Amino acid sequence: MNTLPFHNKFQNYNLTNNIILEASDYVKDLGVYIDNKLDWNIHILHICKKARMTRSWILNTFASRDEETMMTLFRSLIRPILEVNCE
Repeated sequence: MNTLPFHNKFQNYNLTNNIILEASDYVKDLGVYIDNKLDWNIHILHICKKARMTRSWILNTFASRDEETMMTLFRSLIRPILEVNCE
């Protein structure tokens, strides 16, 4: 039975001048992180981290906790981070 070339563990590739291109656990392509198991966990972790950092910046920058102000900031700064490149 033939196995697919990507079925085995990823391997290193030799480039010119004996430079080795090592295998990676995940890659970022068009803003989406994909790991070698085609799982979304790394992408979700990066998106959540970015949203939490933006939330912290908002809470440290703006003194007002008015509901309208907070919802406007959420809709304009945090929500686009969470919705871009979603499944």
